[in-house]
Amino acid sequence: MVTIYDVIGVLDPSFLRSPLDRKTYRLAMHQAVRSAAGILTLSTVGKDGLVEHFEADPERVLVTPAAVDPGFSVAASEEIEKVRTRLGLAERYVLHLGTNKPHKNLVRLVRAWAAVCGKQGQDEPVWQLVLAGRHDRRHPEVRDAVRELGLTGVRFLGEVAEEDLAALYSGAELFVLPSLAEGFGLPLLEAMACGTAVACSRAASVPPVAGAAAAYFDPGDVDSIAATLARLIANGGYRQMLVDRGVKHAAQFSWDKTARQTLQFYRRVADGG
Repeated sequence: MVTIYDVIGVLDPSFLRSPLDRKTYRLAMHQAVRSAAGILTLSTVGKDGLVEHFEADPERVLVTPAAVDPGFSVAASEEIEKVRTRLGLAERYVLHLGTNKPHKNLVRLVRAWAAVCGKQGQDEPVWQLVLAGRHDRRHPEVRDAVRELGLTGVRFLGEVAEEDLAALYSGAELFVLPSLAEGFGLPLLEAMACGTAVACSRAASVPPVAGAAAAYFDPGDVDSIAATLARLIANGGYRQMLVDRGVKHAAQFSWDKTARQTLQFYRRVADGG
């Protein structure tokens, strides 16, 4: 049995930049698919990619979606304020949580943010774009873009302690995921469970995970990203509608359900089915 989280290596060419990396990836994936009696993956996009690009037998591939840990829920206002103050965040911020790898599409996000900031009036409240998550030094493009654009309202947090995540999500007015490709997009559900409105790309597995509980944009179009962010920033009622939908939507994903599906699949494969 093997779990293959995604096929981003073929969906997004920027994920593996060197010819050697791409060749090694394909060889390893083909070997894993050929040798496995059963394959688990997180989304229908992952399954379709395994069938199309690596000739996996669809009968041997089961989609078992991820789910939100019970610790992700709407944090108390006191906890939100404590974390916000300690991390030096503005009262109103848009959050992204993830790495800075190219497929996360953060350069277009900060360019869209520059456009949004340029349209805000002087008397409007100051919003901050918060980029949290591990920084990979091989990819300095995002920080370079922030410097080139002269953006002062962008905050790089780096990795955030697990115990602070629920408050970080809960304190955000909006969570944004602009990825060009995702295996699943778990932060979307975590943000929803914490009572935060979500805006995300239409790419890869994202729409099946976010459903009707998110606002969507074209991840390849800076203007599309900017327009969606501007609309959500300006319209608190729209954000609240997404919050209400998101809390209910995230609750539909369950680790218990995923565990039962996984066990049934193991038994079926072990029995030769």
